[in-house]
Amino acid sequence: MQRTKDHLTFSPSDLCHFLDSEYVTWMDRFVLEYPGTAKPDLGSETEKILQQKGMENERAYLKKLKADGVDVYEVPTQGQTLSDKVAATTTAMRDGRQVIYQAALQDPEFAGYVDFLVKTPGDSSFGNYHYEPWDTKLALSAKPYFLIQLSCYADLLSKTQGRMPLNLHIVLGDQTCPSHTGRGRSLNLSVFNSLL
Repeated sequence: MQRTKDHLTFSPSDLCHFLDSEYVTWMDRFVLEYPGTAKPDLGSETEKILQQKGMENERAYLKKLKADGVDVYEVPTQGQTLSDKVAATTTAMRDGRQVIYQAALQDPEFAGYVDFLVKTPGDSSFGNYHYEPWDTKLALSAKPYFLIQLSCYADLLSKTQGRMPLNLHIVLGDQTCPSHTGRGRSLNLSVFNSLL
């Protein structure tokens, strides 16, 4: 959750936290609105280790794609604003890059970084191809919140490419990649914003 002027922007993770516990979201907003009045939890050592292992899993999949000769565009991060990253992602999509790593997506209410956008056949505002979101997870099976997060990315993606992706993909900890069909339906994420 971020505030820019008088506007709140949420992440797909914020949406998952809200569905898990409205109190967590309330506290996140409280800390944002009243800095210094409460300290957010720093996370346990176990959570830090899991986060590190998750990053290693993501980088291992990136390395595998490159080793397989896949055209991978990595969105620059050093010294870049969110707007810069969104612009770089959109340019890479327009250029038809095969895979976009750490793609930045944004609309007025939500913003986030999807691990991978993968080019797939099917018309969009870019031509005869569009992109589908892929996310890496340590788990060995899909969890409901993975799909909620990916659905949010799909909704953001639809605003950039002019169509909903048909599938959502999860790269699990064992490197299997189950796909989930979204049937091109859009989410109404403004409902979430109105609850806060």
